Amino acid sequence: MKMKVDVAIQSYMKPESLLYALMTLKEHSEDLIDAVYINDDCSPEEVLNKYTSDKVTSYFGKWKIFVRKNTHRVGWTQEFVLGYWPRYLKLRALLANEKRKLLTQHRLFCRRRNIRYQWALDVTDKKYLFTIHDDMEFGKNVLQEYIAYAEKLTKPGIIGDLGQCWVCPYQQKPYFCDPAKIMQGRYPSEIWPVTDGEISSAMRVCRINEWSCLLSVEAAKNILKTERVFFGNYDDHGDVGAYWFDRAIALGYSFGDPFPNKEERLNYYVHGWQGFSGHSVWVDQGVGKSSYNKEIIEQRMKEKYGTILS
Repeated sequence: MKMKVDVAIQSYMKPESLLYALMTLKEHSEDLIDAVYINDDCSPEEVLNKYTSDKVTSYFGKWKIFVRKNTHRVGWTQEFVLGYWPRYLKLRALLANEKRKLLTQHRLFCRRRNIRYQWALDVTDKKYLFTIHDDMEFGKNVLQEYIAYAEKLTKPGIIGDLGQCWVCPYQQKPYFCDPAKIMQGRYPSEIWPVTDGEISSAMRVCRINEWSCLLSVEAAKNILKTERVFFGNYDDHGDVGAYWFDRAIALGYSFGDPFPNKEERLNYYVHGWQGFSGHSVWVDQGVGKSSYNKEIIEQRMKEKYGTILS
């Protein structure tokens, strides 16, 4: 009997893109998935209704689709949950953060399940959770490869797309670091995966990117319990999961990228297949904001799968 996993995907205002990502995942990995948890960050109800339409539930007939809407908007900022103080957190930083949230959003702290992926982690009964972004296009059965890789490890933590090399100072000389070198155990410095110091103002860069990763549920729960760190949070001057990655390594969990070479990776999936990342629709990431065009996505659905889910 094949091992099955659950899928977690974050939603915000781009239902066509999210549904298309799931359609491509279904094409290649349908039988390995039991449930899909779509966590929405306060989109209008018409967005959530698209995920629960008869057409959508029929199309993904083998999967259980669960949809949840956050009780308050989280966005792309660091959040703190009452009672969970990460070890790095100083009281001054906590107070400054909560003062800002009170003034801008009229709230204090964040509810636990509003942290991305945490709802799925709390309710799944599977050994692994597969997290993806809504701008993914899968071309082969990457999930099968991830599961096989994880099952060979004695203490699996996280498997997937390694490295934020485009913002990492270690990719430049004299280091020339890349995912393949990391997978060979050739780390660029003694403090890796931390990247602060004289060469960079970035505190945390290296991680397994959550747009395509297989996460050990046991590891996530243990790290939350011992380190008080949520996988989906922006912790300690890093992007989602970067500080978590550091803590996972410190606690002896194994990580891996079965496809550390970009060319091979692109055979299995493309992140940002529309020519830009989904995040750039909302935030200028240095090249201007992008435009969300649902017509292009619907055309792609029709061409590849003969139907439009929207």
